[in-house]
Amino acid sequence: MSRPPMAVVLIVLAGLVSGCAELTAGLNAPVNGAPTPPVDLPSPEPEPTVAEPPPSPPVVPAPPEAEKPEPNVVQAVTESVPAPPAMSATPPAEGRVIAKVGAEVVTLPQLTSAVKARLADSATTDPDRQPTRKQIVRLARSTLEARIVASLVDQEARRVLGPSLDATAAAIETRWQSEELPSQLQREGAPSEPALHSTLAARGRSLDEEREAYRVRALAAEVRARASGSPATRLSDREFHAYLDTLRERFPVESVLTARQVAAAAGDPQARETP
Repeated sequence: MSRPPMAVVLIVLAGLVSGCAELTAGLNAPVNGAPTPPVDLPSPEPEPTVAEPPPSPPVVPAPPEAEKPEPNVVQAVTESVPAPPAMSATPPAEGRVIAKVGAEVVTLPQLTSAVKARLADSATTDPDRQPTRKQIVRLARSTLEARIVASLVDQEARRVLGPSLDATAAAIETRWQSEELPSQLQREGAPSEPALHSTLAARGRSLDEEREAYRVRALAAEVRARASGSPATRLSDREFHAYLDTLRERFPVESVLTARQVAAAAGDPQARETP
């Protein structure tokens, strides 16, 4: 039997190779249209979780502090005085406005402070002497009236003098130092201002109050003269009080705490019985 030619062998081998390729492709093709299984990809690493802080405890507001009552004019200056008998009058309210002068006011704490300062001056000459309640009431009345008068004059001075008020006040202080104070030193026989202060305190007077009274009167004379266009002269008692009456019309005075109420708060029985 003769061998087939080489060309025929090659053709047969090529056909076998082609058939194997088609068979392989058929085996790899999806069956009945089934989808190709997905390729497994590496899953992403989970993000690290941060633990939430525990909730803060609720803030409880602190209770409001109780307001400290301000002393009334008698209670504040008579802490060492024996308590008075029971009384029906009610002490003035704390921080109370006790007088209105135009646009200004005088409060109970201001009056209390002024009275205590005056009593402190008196105590320097006689520490063992305790003031009576009637003395405190009289002192409170006079101190309140002095504050009202000073407010009347000061408000009118600001209105009339305007920017020149400071210069006028400085001139009045100079006159006090050069004229009025030396006159009082000579009249009282005191060698110095501190000695005069002690001498007056022993008599129940205050050098500071006399100095303030001089300032107010001198300022009233300057303002009255400026308003009328006449030279300033020292005012007599009648002229001064008449001028104050005109100022009260411009700056109405309303005394909220009457002298009778002050006396009643001090435990003065006459103040409660007198209408």
